[in-house]
Amino acid sequence: MAKAGRKFLVAGLVGGGIIYALRYFFATSSSLSHPEAAGDDKLGGDTREDAKASATCGVAGSVDSGGETKKSKPDLEEIKKSWKAEQIRLKKQLVMKDLKDWSLEGEGFVRTGGEGEGKAPKAPKAPLRLLGGVDISFVKDTDDALASLVVLNRKLEVVYEDYHRVKMTNPYIPGFLAFREVDSLLPLFEKLKKSKPELTPDITLVDGNGVLHYEGFGLASHLGVLLGAPTIGIGKKLLCVDGLFRDGIEAGFKTMIQTTNNNAMELKGKSGRVWGLAVRSTKKTEKPIYVSVGHGVSLETAKNIVLMCSRHRIPEPVRQADLRSRDIIRKEKERKSAKD
Repeated sequence: MAKAGRKFLVAGLVGGGIIYALRYFFATSSSLSHPEAAGDDKLGGDTREDAKASATCGVAGSVDSGGETKKSKPDLEEIKKSWKAEQIRLKKQLVMKDLKDWSLEGEGFVRTGGEGEGKAPKAPKAPLRLLGGVDISFVKDTDDALASLVVLNRKLEVVYEDYHRVKMTNPYIPGFLAFREVDSLLPLFEKLKKSKPELTPDITLVDGNGVLHYEGFGLASHLGVLLGAPTIGIGKKLLCVDGLFRDGIEAGFKTMIQTTNNNAMELKGKSGRVWGLAVRSTKKTEKPIYVSVGHGVSLETAKNIVLMCSRHRIPEPVRQADLRSRDIIRKEKERKSAKD
């Protein structure tokens, strides 16, 4: 373990056409008011792309919310073939650099990490005003879910929130999580642009990976390309690709925080490609989050934004989306139980 940790420390220390064959069926989206959610560093579920990953990080899975699929194996193969073609088409539109030179200076945003980390890029041109966060929370043991979109201002205050109820009808196929979930998120952005266009987020943080993905095109990248807007992938557990190994990364990360002031470690695969960063989002955090480019941002900018909007381990936009959607599900369950 120690040898693996040293290996990753040396290699990694530093400062993600064909129309979908099946579509989801949605309930009506509704805006729901919600009091300020409380929570701590331990809140937030696993990234669904990795929720059922094996202990050796060799197999990915998802929170499928129970129930057996009605699709036969031939059906699944046809769906996978269609999704693969669409994934390839969309990936050609992926941008892995900053669409704008974002200004992270000025009042607001939390600054964390070691000396020299989280500083604004040079010669910023576009002020960063609003950050979005998206998450999908499932009702336990069902295919029912609640997709959430929150928008935070520079003071990390929630200035907009909306939720979209959905029953997941598409199967989960490893590597194609976006095709199961992205259509739950798109209506939230469409509604926001129509009702409150001035609150459209400049960059959205996604509870799901970006280019840190088997095909280099995870949910955050997929969503960003479809929206034509910048996104950042946030993973709570490591999705192991290109020889990345969870135990080695975690050992290297532990060594980093014990021996340096750095707050980010490269996730460099056997191919030499840097897939993302293991980030220490606050000084009190001992477990990393896994940050990757979604679309329209550089990895450096993604890291800086994560550091500046984190009060806890999970960046505040994703954390608030997760907390609030889970709280709504919990309260609905309590009301149902009271009636029974």
